[in-house]
Amino acid sequence: MNLRLCSLHGSSHRVAKRSVGAIVSALALAGLAFGSTALAQTINNCDIRLGTLCNRAKLSGAKLAGSGLALSSFVRSDLSQADLSEADLHSANFRGANLRQANLRDALMHDIDLERADLRDADLRGASLVNSFLEQADFRGADLRGADLRGASLWGAQLDNA
Repeated sequence: MNLRLCSLHGSSHRVAKRSVGAIVSALALAGLAFGSTALAQTINNCDIRLGTLCNRAKLSGAKLAGSGLALSSFVRSDLSQADLSEADLHSANFRGANLRQANLRDALMHDIDLERADLRDADLRGASLVNSFLEQADFRGADLRGADLRGASLWGAQLDNA
């Protein structure tokens, strides 16, 4: 599937359950709901803000660098090894999400919900996590150099070797 330069703003479509290898560049997906088994691979510089539901999505290894994912929900989604560098993730919900070995370098993550998220070995260098909810998140082995954690709630978070 190739949706390059396509606009689905305000759409209520659902991505097909087996949309393998999708290429979605410079795409506006506000309000789009992703099915639980969508396997998107390249979604660079997209804008999927305003309440997009991506709960339980399988986006392991997805390339979402520089994308606008603010206010979206990725509850219990698999984003392991995903590239979310420089993405706008503010006020998004990643509760219980798998972000293991994800690249979140320089991402805007203020006011984000990462409760019980798996961020082991993730790259969070320079990320802004101001006022974020990080309770019981697993940051073991994560690189937090230069990350801004002012006002973040870290109760029960695992920070060994971080």
